[in-house]
Amino acid sequence: MANNVYPSFLTALWQHDIGTGVDAATMLVALIDAADETYNAADDFLDDVTAAGIVATSPALGSKTFGVVGVGAFDAANTTFTAVTGHECEAVIVYESTGNGATSHLAIWLDLIAPVLPNGGDIGLTIHASGLGAI
Repeated sequence: MANNVYPSFLTALWQHDIGTGVDAATMLVALIDAADETYNAADDFLDDVTAAGIVATSPALGSKTFGVVGVGAFDAANTTFTAVTGHECEAVIVYESTGNGATSHLAIWLDLIAPVLPNGGDIGLTIHASGLGAI
């Protein structure tokens, strides 16, 4: 599987459906068990992701920028998932959280470099210097 920007997220950006702009929106990251959830370009909102596929959700991303570390690049501060248990995780999904899965836009699917097996401890997510993704 390759890293992907969800097509519906691009449409939402162009149509200004991301109400406050990506840099001001509440953006979160979900740890994904790829045995229960796979990338589907037709998915648009968090409620399209199977509950079994979401192993953990991060706190809101901080220090978000768009276009600062590179043209069209979305960047944020590193984040930590706390006390994670569950299945092995092979990917993450970055999404805009509205508090309602039916309106929370899926933004980016990223494969992890190596799977991570939760053991009840914290899992840190280090954001690459060039950001989480670019359009």
